[in-house]
Amino acid sequence: MARIKLLYYVTSSANKHQICRNCQMDGFDNILTNIAGKGIFSHKDLFILFSERGSTVSKSTLDRRLRAAIRSGLVVRVGRNQYMLTRNGRTRYVAQPSESCREIVDYIQSKCPDMRISVFETRQMNEFVNHLVAINTIFVYVGNGMSDFLFQVLHKRFSGRVLLKPTEEEYFRYRVENMVVLLDGLSEEPRNMESNGMAPVEKWLVDLFEEPLIRQNFNGADLPGACAEIFARYAIDESRLFRYARRRNAEGRLKILLTEHAGVNLLTR
Repeated sequence: MARIKLLYYVTSSANKHQICRNCQMDGFDNILTNIAGKGIFSHKDLFILFSERGSTVSKSTLDRRLRAAIRSGLVVRVGRNQYMLTRNGRTRYVAQPSESCREIVDYIQSKCPDMRISVFETRQMNEFVNHLVAINTIFVYVGNGMSDFLFQVLHKRFSGRVLLKPTEEEYFRYRVENMVVLLDGLSEEPRNMESNGMAPVEKWLVDLFEEPLIRQNFNGADLPGACAEIFARYAIDESRLFRYARRRNAEGRLKILLTEHAGVNLLTR
């Protein structure tokens, strides 16, 4: 049992006065353990559980504790106001970039620390597909129309390994191992919680089907099974996923692929 101080205001028709008191509240981890059987839970579910235990907690305090649990990896967001414990079997996807990819990202962040980038390398899919990617490509999405500038920065250091918005023909003609391909990012793209520049799964899942240069790296027959595997292993924030898909005019296509071809049981509709 943990003691916390809650500061709240009581308003009456006559006046407002501040009351500060001590109250007993079950540890937040214990509350999460008790809600685990529910699977998916909302902010309201947490609030009700605290109330049922006779504890008083403010919305701001609950918000703060929930955000901390998400940052720590204890809880994952799977939709708009929908959460799940990672102990339920699915964790948040965290990319493990290759050495070459880390070198590229570190160089960009050292030379252009304020530049918004989102990185996906094709070897990440080797975890999910039958036909492994033979030649790795590092796709770097660049925000604010800065891809041309970044090309000049990278070209000086990685000459012969950087392509700027190539056509499919140019891409396959000049592709080499760990080639860097610079593409323009879209506004309102999903951002990663980590600061390593890697794209979150909710972004690259959409790009996998909507970006021809990425899609052409994989056997099309592998993709439905890969999607099913991704959803089975990891907690996917479906609200972020489909918001980005809408941004790329791909929401309907993606839902059909996931539900009808990959057999994914979406938590949100």
